[in-house]
Amino acid sequence: MCSPEFDLTSITRKIFSSDYALSVTGFAGPEAEYKRVGLVYCCILGPDGYE
Repeated sequence: MCSPEFDLTSITRKIFSSDYALSVTGFAGPEAEYKRVGLVYCCILGPDGYE
């Protein structure tokens, strides 16, 4: 999988040697090209995978 939220979560989990990690990213504004302002992406990564 290759997405910003997954990459952030995966790297954070490795850096801190943690079982779980959470990342949140998106477009806060005032403008975002090709995406809606206010769009949010979240990822939770643990020993059993991600959601």
